Amino acid sequence: GEQCADCYLIKGEETFAHNYVYQPTDMQTHLKICTICNEQQANQHAWDDGTQTLAPTHISTGSEKYVCQQCGFADIRTLEKLTEHTFGAWQTTTSATCTAQGVSTRSCPCGERETQTIDATGHFYQSIDTPPTCTTSGYITHICQWCNHTYQDHCYQPTGHSYTNQNDLTCNVCGANRPPLPNTPDTPDAPDTPDRPDTPDIPDTPDTPDTPDAPSDTDEPNTDVSQQINVTDASIYEKAIENSAKIGAITATATTAALCLGWYALSGAVRRIKKNRQDEWADETEEK
Repeated sequence: GEQCADCYLIKGEETFAHNYVYQPTDMQTHLKICTICNEQQANQHAWDDGTQTLAPTHISTGSEKYVCQQCGFADIRTLEKLTEHTFGAWQTTTSATCTAQGVSTRSCPCGERETQTIDATGHFYQSIDTPPTCTTSGYITHICQWCNHTYQDHCYQPTGHSYTNQNDLTCNVCGANRPPLPNTPDTPDAPDTPDRPDTPDIPDTPDTPDTPDAPSDTDEPNTDVSQQINVTDASIYEKAIENSAKIGAITATATTAALCLGWYALSGAVRRIKKNRQDEWADETEEK
């Protein structure tokens, strides 16, 4: 049959589809050319979404590459500078501890850096209980699991030994032995202290009688009157000394008696207190 002089297709037979190739012409268009029939069409580039090749900063521009999906033409576009710093992620430079703060920083490509503090973590304690014994105190120990800081509190007094009765010489808890209790005889009660005798009143010293005036009609010399006055004064003085001696003897006797009775009463009171304490100790031991 008839054959096309250009594409050599035979008339009446099935025709072939165009086989296009693309040829870029400028930044916006390219040619679409059939390799079989040489048909040509001018079309716009079919750009992809673009790929950033250089990130922009606030001190330098960046770049982005776009490629036509049909002709493969590449367009490198400039990205404008940023108006602010571009900081990266925060990085810990100094770790926080139980009691000290930490530090974290972030940087901009221009070299600018920012810092911020990290709060101290605080202690994380584990408690260990140490119970008391018969003779030692108990307490609770707190140990930090991160820094090993330790402190103690809640002290407990020793429990003391425990015996079945006052004749038991071995502690029921720790097995400690004690010496046997001495057999203490009953102490008789001290007699009541007699009342202290009243001290006799000191008798009043008699007044010295007035010396009579010498008679005016007597011609006796003055020496006789002076001798009479001196004799009277001596008699009164001797009586006063005798009364003072008696009073002193009575007072000394009464004081000595009071001291003896007080000492006897005090000794009896001490013996009673000792007896009561021994009885109380025996009762407490029996109750334990």
